[in-house]
Amino acid sequence: MREENLSLRAKYNITALFYDILDYPWERMYREWLPLIFYFESGYPRRRFNTS
Repeated sequence: MREENLSLRAKYNITALFYDILDYPWERMYREWLPLIFYFESGYPRRRFNTS
């Protein structure tokens, strides 16, 4: 690999590490929300409105 590419790769790895650190709280919330999103998008629980 050329010297230029090696330095870009090193910079990218550092940037990716910071993005991973910043993204961690969102990833934890997303893991909890994802099953709920699919649950409600599938139509369950069906809404029951009291029309009387």
